[in-house]
Amino acid sequence: MGAALLLLHLFWVRIAGLLFAVFFGLGFSPAIETLPMALLRSDQLLPFLIVGTGFGFALACVAFAMSVVAIPMIVDRDISVVEAIVTSFRVTLLNWRAMALWAGLIVVFTAMALVPFFLGLALVLPLVGHATWHAYRDLVR
Repeated sequence: MGAALLLLHLFWVRIAGLLFAVFFGLGFSPAIETLPMALLRSDQLLPFLIVGTGFGFALACVAFAMSVVAIPMIVDRDISVVEAIVTSFRVTLLNWRAMALWAGLIVVFTAMALVPFFLGLALVLPLVGHATWHAYRDLVR
C-alpha cells in the first residue's frame, strides 16, 4: 500500500513541476531570496494557483479513494494490495456522499489540529484512525 501511495505522490510531484514549468517557463529562476516577490509580481501566479489546486484536489481525491478502506482492510484480512485498493474505490464510488463528507471532515479536523503548533494532531489522528476503522467495518462485509 505504501508503494502505491508513494507512486501517486511521485506522480503528484512531477505534475507540480510540469505545471510550474508551463506557467512560469523554464527560464524562470530568480534567486531564492527574491523568489517570493518574483512570484507575487507574476501575471501567471493566479492561473497557476487555480490549476495547481485543481490538480492537487483531484489527486488528493484519488489518494483518499485509494486508501480509505484499503489500509484497515489490509490490516484486518489476508488480502492483496490490489484487491484492497479496488474494494476501496468501489466503496468510495457506492457511498460517494458519505465519503465526500468524511474526507471534508478529515481536512477540517486536521487543519484545526495544526493550529496549536501541531499538538492537536496527537488527539485528531488517533480519532480519525479509529473512526476510519469503524467506517471500514460498517462498509465492507
